[in-house]
Amino acid sequence: KSFGFDCGVVPSLFIAIMICRNREIRKEAISVLKMAEGRIEVVWDASKVAELGEMMLKAEEQGQTVLTV
Repeated sequence: KSFGFDCGVVPSLFIAIMICRNREIRKEAISVLKMAEGRIEVVWDASKVAELGEMMLKAEEQGQTVLTV
């Protein structure tokens, strides 16, 4: 487990999951976040971001509309 006051890889991977059109890259980003379980950067929790990404991919598979910012 680690905590940092700076924003490092977790927010960047979140952005990749949300806006990347390549599904394989998004899955790989989720995998990296899972490996970083316990890492928290300011308010970014790697495991929670991974869960959010998985929910988003699952919703897309089911044909549900996913809102993006």
